[in-house]
Amino acid sequence: SLSVQAYSTLIHAHIKDGQIEEAFEVKRQMEEKGVQGDTVTYNQLISACVPSKDVEFALSLMDEMQQKLLAPDIVTFNSLMKVLVSSGEFPSAFQLIHRMEADGINPNEATWNTIISAARNQGEDDVVETALQRLAQA
Repeated sequence: SLSVQAYSTLIHAHIKDGQIEEAFEVKRQMEEKGVQGDTVTYNQLISACVPSKDVEFALSLMDEMQQKLLAPDIVTFNSLMKVLVSSGEFPSAFQLIHRMEADGINPNEATWNTIISAARNQGEDDVVETALQRLAQA
């Protein structure tokens, strides 16, 4: 049986090649074999939701992580942030900031840059201003 690292490598390769459905098929096969994904596995799968802007699915992956008692890390939150802001869900993005902080994970420069960049592209000047103020406080 393959290790979780081997499965994660396969998932990453599929995602890199734009084969999102195949990546999720590997996850399904992995679980059928009784191998539980780790935080890295879930980070990759959440990142795979960015191009399709599939917020609901990305959030369901985060919920699944928590059900499996896997702790999200800064990469998890930043990946989910990319999905949210690419969909224009800025209120949810700021809720995610609060959730990060409650989990003891401080938003980093990449977190704020993700929000600022998307907000600029979408003409959300108030969001840009708020994020810049928060970044300056960080």
